[in-house]
Amino acid sequence: MAFVLLAELEAIGFALVIFPGGIVRALAHHAAGYYASLASNGTTEPFRNQMLDFDGLNRVIGTPEMVALGKQYEGQ
Repeated sequence: MAFVLLAELEAIGFALVIFPGGIVRALAHHAAGYYASLASNGTTEPFRNQMLDFDGLNRVIGTPEMVALGKQYEGQ
């Protein structure tokens, strides 16, 4: 598979470029490493530095903002 650089596409006139399969391939690769580690170690500990903790995940998905928004409707 040939990889095309964004700069190359800009040079030939593209103003918008998407890489729709990239995230799926990256996630699949990372998941395979995670499951291999889990299978061989019986724990997620060796993979911990490659994972978000609970608070980190909540920040990524916007939980604090959703909770704050929900509080606006308390008691109504």
